Amino acid sequence: MLERLNADLIEVKPGVRIERGPARITEIATEALLSNEVTAAHYTVGQLDALNKPIEIGKTCTLIDWLNPDKVWYVYHEQEFTEKIDGKSLKIKRFITRGDFAGEAEAVAFALSL
Repeated sequence: MLERLNADLIEVKPGVRIERGPARITEIATEALLSNEVTAAHYTVGQLDALNKPIEIGKTCTLIDWLNPDKVWYVYHEQEFTEKIDGKSLKIKRFITRGDFAGEAEAVAFALSL
């Protein structure tokens, strides 16, 4: 199928897409790292990092590196989950990150293998 929807988004096949975006960095959380001049304002102690883990000073956290002009290609794969909402089990579909790649060609090759 491989359909380019825009400069940063490619639909590879149903349930598999590639999107270009800022890279993630993994660092030890410090007050300096969490300052608004270095990272986005929502990265604060007690809030969730880019991997949905609580940010704690002195512990590893993963952040979206919005200030870095270099972008990577993320491969997403749609998966189905069952979640309880208001006491009812519902099937929910979400795109899950399967990998990130420096080059578009690498991302496409990986996405086609899914």
